[in-house]
Amino acid sequence: MIADRNRAVIRRWYATRDPSLLDEAVNWSLARSFPVGGRYLGKRAVLGLWWPRMEALFAAWSAIPEQVIAAEDAVVVLGRYEGRLRASGAPVDAPFVHVWQLRDGLISALAQQTDTLLIARAMDQLLRRAA
Repeated sequence: MIADRNRAVIRRWYATRDPSLLDEAVNWSLARSFPVGGRYLGKRAVLGLWWPRMEALFAAWSAIPEQVIAAEDAVVVLGRYEGRLRASGAPVDAPFVHVWQLRDGLISALAQQTDTLLIARAMDQLLRRAA
């Protein structure tokens, strides 16, 4: 069944972040108010721009899936981000919703929403310390 296969692909992405799971033309769309938010088009942009920006900002970062709902070529994941800002060590803990699209067993799109206020508050602690 396609939904089961796609659910397994998404679970594998969360566990490994294996780049081979991404379609070459993946459309990676994150909430604009997310620290590295915006739209990243193509596997090269996700791996070459988005991921290095995440690593520069966060010393630790996990997207923890709590509920995975699959239907044909779409997978919806409810979960939590847990991390720590690199510069301050401030913790981040925020819920997220990811809507994944898959094509031929590869991730073709991600649409993300999260509570960016919680992340902004952790970053604000960093800015206050720097002032």
